[in-house]
Amino acid sequence: MKHLIFFLLVTSWVNTNLAQSEFEKERKKGEAVALEVEQQMGLVHVQAAEEMVKKIGNRLVAQIASNPYQFSFQIVDQADPNAFALPGGFVYVSRGLLMLLKNEDELAGVIGHEISHVMKQHSSNRQRKSVLPGILAVPAVVFGNTLGQGMGEKIAAPVLGASKAYLASYSRKQELEADELGIALAAKAGYQPLLLADILNRLEKFVKAETGQASRYSIFDDHPMTPDRMKAIREKAISLSVATAAPVAPSTFEFLSSFNQVMFGADPSQGIFNENVFLHPGLKMVWELPKDWTYFNEATMAGAVSPDQKTLVALKVAGRDRQIDTLIVKFVNNYYATTRKKPMLDTTLILPGRKGSEVVMPAKKKNEILFSVWFIKDGLTYAIVGSGTVDRLKEFEKISQTFRDLAATDYPLIQFRELLTVKSQSGESVVTLSKRTQNSAGPNMTLILNEISEGYNFKKDEPVKVILLKPYQMR
Repeated sequence: MKHLIFFLLVTSWVNTNLAQSEFEKERKKGEAVALEVEQQMGLVHVQAAEEMVKKIGNRLVAQIASNPYQFSFQIVDQADPNAFALPGGFVYVSRGLLMLLKNEDELAGVIGHEISHVMKQHSSNRQRKSVLPGILAVPAVVFGNTLGQGMGEKIAAPVLGASKAYLASYSRKQELEADELGIALAAKAGYQPLLLADILNRLEKFVKAETGQASRYSIFDDHPMTPDRMKAIREKAISLSVATAAPVAPSTFEFLSSFNQVMFGADPSQGIFNENVFLHPGLKMVWELPKDWTYFNEATMAGAVSPDQKTLVALKVAGRDRQIDTLIVKFVNNYYATTRKKPMLDTTLILPGRKGSEVVMPAKKKNEILFSVWFIKDGLTYAIVGSGTVDRLKEFEKISQTFRDLAATDYPLIQFRELLTVKSQSGESVVTLSKRTQNSAGPNMTLILNEISEGYNFKKDEPVKVILLKPYQMR
């Protein structure tokens, strides 16, 4: 009976009455969004890691009896642990997720979950969701066409930050359905279905350690019901028979080693924060922001939000240098068309090494302003935009005046971190192993990445994930 139920679960996903043209439409819809995802977020091209993800994905797809989709499996350049699928079979896992994996079965469970969303056509109705702070409910005109082309376009390559959009917006029922079908598919491919619950649990710990709070956004996180889902996964896993099949990787060490050299955390080539200082080696710029604010680095802008969430300042590449006057006029005219507000200040602001055109508009709310300063650097027009109360004007000007050219002395501040799996020595602790391997991850993060408890002593030749800190110039 178990085998019959299992067979029905895996083979009854697709409505065979659905016309092939509908699948083609779905594929085209997915292709358009996939192109945007890959342009804005970028893909990770570490050959061993790419091959591992693709082999596991293809093994899972091979178990589907009736499959109208041409699935693809890629690693997206996103530091946060995440996985998502687009209509038509485009499946992505983030490099941040790879950091948390302990074995092949966990990755199979994650990919199986995303395949199931596609097969059940959940992703056809997905909604894109920004993960910027709620303060971005400032006038939409500021962050739309009024600032010209976005950083994600070739005009500003490399862009300021990888996009963190495209998170699923699935219902509770759809998530549970994808869990159930995903682990069934994993079991049929020879993977332990129960281990999907393990990666969910580890992800929760990782996000809490990184942010000091429960889940923000991540792999299955639009509906924060992880304990319930882990319980449901464990209950369903008991009824599944696991097929006998050799793993893709000969050993756990070789599986984890396939992700060596994958970057951990922020990518300096897309701009990086060193405490409150934003540095971008590609655009050769430095910008200092207020301390203790919340910083963000997105595909279209970088900036910070005040602790009270009432003030925002953001930097954006607006266009070519020769477009500066046109861009400012467009900004003012579009803002006026939307709000019927005219500039309350139009003057010159002196920045290090350059002049800026300062334009301040009254906001819709009383005593609030929309600050902007426009300037040219290396053939591009930049805009720094601030939203807050009138008494923040001097602060906005001061923040803008910290923008300067990247100097040779700034490069030591630009570093990146890289994953490496090593073998432990008998009796080593996290502290002694970290010292021997030059592990830059703190003790708590090392415990989470390897799912070990405090005070644990390693046995000989255990695979252990460590994070190496390297100067940016080496890449």
